[in-house]
Amino acid sequence: MNVTQVLESTLSPDAATRQNAEQQLSQAADVDFSGYVTTLAQELANEQAQTHIRSAAGIALKNAFSSREFPRLQEVQEKWLQHVDPQVKKSVKDLALRTLSAGDAKAAQSAAQFIASIAAIEIPREQWPELMPALVHNVGDGADHLKQASLVTIGYICETEDTDLRDSLGQHSNAILTAVVQGARKEEANIEVRLAAVSALGDSLEFVRTNFENEGERNYIMQVICEATQSDDNRIQEGAFGCLNRIMALYYDKMRFYMEKALFGLTIMGMKSEQEDVAKLAVEFWCTVCEEEIAIEDDNAQAAAESAGEMRPYFNFARVATLEVVPVLLLLLAKQDEDAADDDYNVARAAYQCLQLYAQAVGSAVIPPVLAFVEQNLRHEDWHNRDAAVSAFGAVMEGPDDKMLDPLVKQALPVLIGMMDDKVVQVKDSAAYALGRICESVPDSIDAHTHLPHLISSLFTGLSTNPKMAASCCWALMNLADRFAGEPGTAQNPLSKHFQDSVTHVLQLTEQNDTDNQLRTAAYEVLNAFVANAAIDSLPIVAKLSDVILQRLENTIPMQSQVVGVEDRITLEEMQTSLTSVLLSIIQRLEGEIQPQADRIMHVLLALLQSVGPKSSVPDTVFAAVGGLANALDEAFAKYMESFAPPLYSALGNQDEPALCSMAIGLVSDIVRALGELSQPYCDTIMNYLLNNLRSTTLSNQFKPAILQCFGDIAQSISGHFETYLSVVSQVLQQAATVTASPIGTYEMLEYVVSLREGIMDAWGGIVLAMKASGKSKQSARSVTRAPDLASLTLGRVAAELLRPYVEAIFQFLNSVWLDTNRSESLLRSSLGVIGDLADAFPNGDYANFYRADWISHMIKEARTNRDAQPRTIDTARTTSVILSDSTRGPVVDMMASYRIQLRGSKSEVDKYPAKQHAGSVARYLGASRGLVYLRGDWISNYRDSDRPRPFRQRRYFFYMTGVDEPGCHLTYDLRTQHLQLYIPPVTPDTVIWNGPMLSLDEARRRYDVDDVSPVQCLRNDVQAWLHHNREASLYVLHPDQSPPMFEFGGRGTALASQRVDSKQLQAAMDKARVRKSPHEIQLIRRANEITAAAHRAVLGAVGRMKNEMEIQAAFVDACISRGAKHQAYEVIAASGENASTLHYVKNDEPLRGRRLVCLDAGCEWNCYASDVTRTFPLRGWSTEAKAIYTIVDEMQRSCVERVKPGVRLLDLHVMAHKIAIAGLLRLGLLHNGTAEEILEARTSMFFYPHGLSHHLGLECHDVYTSELLGRKEVEQCPVGPTSDQHSPLAWDPQVLEESMVITVEPGIYFSRYAYEHVYAQSSTHTKYINRDVLEQYWAVGGVRIEDDILVTHDGYENLTTAPKGSEMTDLIEEGRDCSQKVGQRAGQGTGGSGSFIVDG
Repeated sequence: MNVTQVLESTLSPDAATRQNAEQQLSQAADVDFSGYVTTLAQELANEQAQTHIRSAAGIALKNAFSSREFPRLQEVQEKWLQHVDPQVKKSVKDLALRTLSAGDAKAAQSAAQFIASIAAIEIPREQWPELMPALVHNVGDGADHLKQASLVTIGYICETEDTDLRDSLGQHSNAILTAVVQGARKEEANIEVRLAAVSALGDSLEFVRTNFENEGERNYIMQVICEATQSDDNRIQEGAFGCLNRIMALYYDKMRFYMEKALFGLTIMGMKSEQEDVAKLAVEFWCTVCEEEIAIEDDNAQAAAESAGEMRPYFNFARVATLEVVPVLLLLLAKQDEDAADDDYNVARAAYQCLQLYAQAVGSAVIPPVLAFVEQNLRHEDWHNRDAAVSAFGAVMEGPDDKMLDPLVKQALPVLIGMMDDKVVQVKDSAAYALGRICESVPDSIDAHTHLPHLISSLFTGLSTNPKMAASCCWALMNLADRFAGEPGTAQNPLSKHFQDSVTHVLQLTEQNDTDNQLRTAAYEVLNAFVANAAIDSLPIVAKLSDVILQRLENTIPMQSQVVGVEDRITLEEMQTSLTSVLLSIIQRLEGEIQPQADRIMHVLLALLQSVGPKSSVPDTVFAAVGGLANALDEAFAKYMESFAPPLYSALGNQDEPALCSMAIGLVSDIVRALGELSQPYCDTIMNYLLNNLRSTTLSNQFKPAILQCFGDIAQSISGHFETYLSVVSQVLQQAATVTASPIGTYEMLEYVVSLREGIMDAWGGIVLAMKASGKSKQSARSVTRAPDLASLTLGRVAAELLRPYVEAIFQFLNSVWLDTNRSESLLRSSLGVIGDLADAFPNGDYANFYRADWISHMIKEARTNRDAQPRTIDTARTTSVILSDSTRGPVVDMMASYRIQLRGSKSEVDKYPAKQHAGSVARYLGASRGLVYLRGDWISNYRDSDRPRPFRQRRYFFYMTGVDEPGCHLTYDLRTQHLQLYIPPVTPDTVIWNGPMLSLDEARRRYDVDDVSPVQCLRNDVQAWLHHNREASLYVLHPDQSPPMFEFGGRGTALASQRVDSKQLQAAMDKARVRKSPHEIQLIRRANEITAAAHRAVLGAVGRMKNEMEIQAAFVDACISRGAKHQAYEVIAASGENASTLHYVKNDEPLRGRRLVCLDAGCEWNCYASDVTRTFPLRGWSTEAKAIYTIVDEMQRSCVERVKPGVRLLDLHVMAHKIAIAGLLRLGLLHNGTAEEILEARTSMFFYPHGLSHHLGLECHDVYTSELLGRKEVEQCPVGPTSDQHSPLAWDPQVLEESMVITVEPGIYFSRYAYEHVYAQSSTHTKYINRDVLEQYWAVGGVRIEDDILVTHDGYENLTTAPKGSEMTDLIEEGRDCSQKVGQRAGQGTGGSGSFIVDG
């Protein structure tokens, strides 16, 4: 190989010649790496060779040691370390160092880059120790060109991103500083040397932290840099200000002295420099100051909130300098260049960026100087000043207090809208951008009636005026659309009045032949935003728009054969892309209503795919539209698969166009999720393509996570049919799980490994769900009139058995994920999802030993306690915890009751119900030192006139003192000896034969926290004996008819003994004890809430497919029972539409069609302890009326909950809730003709809110409370207390809250026709205040109630209820409607790449 000729060819302008030369070099490196680097090093050092040849040799050497792919980089580094002879290495390095001394500057620069590449390998391994001393020596004693080259080399070494090299450079900091500071001094006569030194100093600042800690060394460094800012050479000034920027970012805490002494003045003077590059860097210094202080404030606020960590030093540099820096920035804003391109970064744009940051850093302090500048220049004759004034106002919209900005914005809006007619396009463009900033940052200052019409009109006029304004007007209009969109599914929004005109304007503008292409693209983006934010009343316009867009798309297809030049083709394809994007927005907004247009849409999309050529961007957007259509149509999309499958397969196999292949992989996920099992006929081909792509060496690694995720989607869609692919895919997943990031890996590699693991976890999640669900789906298809046979009952188990060979590998992978701290929240969430899915797939505790591992508990705890975690992550952790609790017969985390008892002879610590603790509490409240408490449990009885037994429900007072949920039991408690005795019925053969095993004496002693257990036959004699030996003590019973059996049937001495029976004091004492919950009781209520929350989530995820209220009830009860909660705390209330106005509606048998809302009030029991949770949610998006009422009730609840703490009266919270309701109803016009105080006093608000705010919760849903705290007279005097003819479903309870109470907070607003017509319409007082006309619009709402269970803590409260509400609730409904919900939420979408999982292929 003629090396000179080959190197010459690498610089050829001809691509083929250049590629051939590069291939020759690559082959030479592969054949003989040592000889290759030696030859190139010799050519680099050859002073007889031409400059460009030497430079090319240096570049080839550098490239030999560089690679963007980490595995390739590892490979070449390993070659150098292991396969190159030490003498060869020394020779090559010596040649490179010798080249630095050559007079050829370009060759020396190439050598510097090569030296830096070798340094990255050897310095972290403590090799080449002579390098840094040699470079320092060169700077101190070498000729000027050698000094310069050596400093450049140091700069290249220091700017590395290699983690290990960066860590190693700290030990060379003295050598580095010696060289660069020596070269950067003002005494250095050679400008080029000084410039190289200042540049290297900027690169090395991160590695000289030790030196910077030394005050003397720091002072000298700062002196050298400050002197460099005053150099006569602009390049040195630029480098010096760059150093100051870097120092401020790295060493803010050390800068106070230097700011006061020099930097304030130097940087302000620098900003005023006539040299634009110098001025920009000086401006950027203050950008850095602001960014640092914003970050410090955030960090300190977080540290204060968490009461953890030290506060970072904060010097308020920006605020102190506001009046000096901001005026200079404002003047620089006026230095616009009218010929500047959009991406040009000049001093005016730097000043604008800095002013934005300044506003965020100092807040309202920036307003006075900016406002003065705006007022002075807004009407200036020079357009530069007008433009600067408009820009300045827009720049400060984020940071200052909204209350300060609001009047200014309202005053400025008409002026800014007027400036959209300025004669200079730059001013108009800045005005449009400022309006966009207002829409983005202070949207509430824009009045829909006063400002919106003029604002929309001016922006659309601007959009069509000049292409230069297109981007700003487009951005402002899109922000405007987002601002006034309202809640998803709203019936009407402020855009509705302007929607038709806006659409017409865009269509007219885009139809004109002379419209600039950039302008047309921007206009279609605006149309996208308006369609996406259209209210329900605008959907007919959106539907008509689909005709126009489809017609335009159809018209573009013949044009493909008519275009000649490249420019024309680009223009046409941009138009097709824009139109298809609008079509996608229409599909997504209309959802299922797009069905009538579906045939036409697919026809035109297929025609587009057939007409465009290779390397076109159009198919990407077409595939996105197809995915949107599949999501909208669900299974109805199946009719198009036969015609769409060929282009889909083609794209999946098109590895030459990675972007298209990636889109196709994502589209597969969309289609299979939409079609479900109907996608199965296409899966063989799809799976083959996906597996081929995994093996590909052409596609990048980034495809692999998306493909693995796609496997999970396919599995979940085709359910048991995935068994065909299970063996191959499991091998792929297990091989992928072995990929790890090396300790010396790059950030990209670490990110890739996380993404890959997310894909693996998504795949396993889908597979587990598929195998688990396959049996269930087959069983549910059976006739409900037939009893299931053994085969159908075991289908689910058989499907799950297919997973068994892989369970251990899955847990090994989960454990490796936990042990690696390099994990994302998405990965943690999906890992927890897989754990929960596995536990659910094997519900009999098959793998309980895995679930009891400490690392799983830690994983769940980390997710649940992370304050920054997304709600769905916390939700997944809670769900998994509940499932594991069921699977392992004991909760994994968060079940830390403080009352724990050690069983004798047991190797494990077991939670028992704290019966003796409760008995002691009752004794304290009784206030008697002697006596016997007697309680009887309930027994099984038949329905009247039937031999069918009623469901057994234990008496709650008995359970409180025993924890026994068995029929026919009794207890006694001796107050003096504190002996708690349980009596249980005898075991009889008939009972065991008919009903199963009974509780034995030994089992009862092990299970319950009592002193002893006896047969019930012993009760009579034991009580008589106690009465005989305790003649002065009382026998305490709940009620006169609940005395021991001996009193019921008579006997010797019973008449005398009955006089000692006290039936008045025990219930009051037990009520006092029960009001404040023990830690164990709190945990039981918490568990009931967890299961209830999971059941609410199950309903939300499925309600989009339900047709009747009874399905809601069934889904809720099913979710509870499947988690071990067999009983409901009360009858489920699943009230849709106007049924929600009935407070205790339990019929639950009406269809959901035509109903907008459902009020679901439902809660399960766990070990006899209740939960009570209500959620009100929309079935198909919020109507305007429903959303308004929900917002008021949400405010009522939040305000009341926030005030819960010991010492607060429930009655005060109840009254406050009424006041909030009245204020909200007045705003809506439902109440009128009076003040809030008058309406409260008239009790009119009780039509809307007729019940109490709260009740106690515990063993009963409406748990006990102490009568003497009720304060009935106080309640009756309350204007919104109950009247004699009202029966509240809740306790009207003014008692003071105490720590450890558990209460509900459940405000509501209802619209009862019956209540209005038969009660309130009969009263002139009430009809005066209730607006009947407005009320008519709200009947369909029915009622909105939100209820949570609240624990009163020592200093506030804890909300025990975790059921979703608000946006999280509606998101679950939407996800359920899309059939995409599962326990492990999907990780972020990847761009999708099994065969071999070698990382680079």
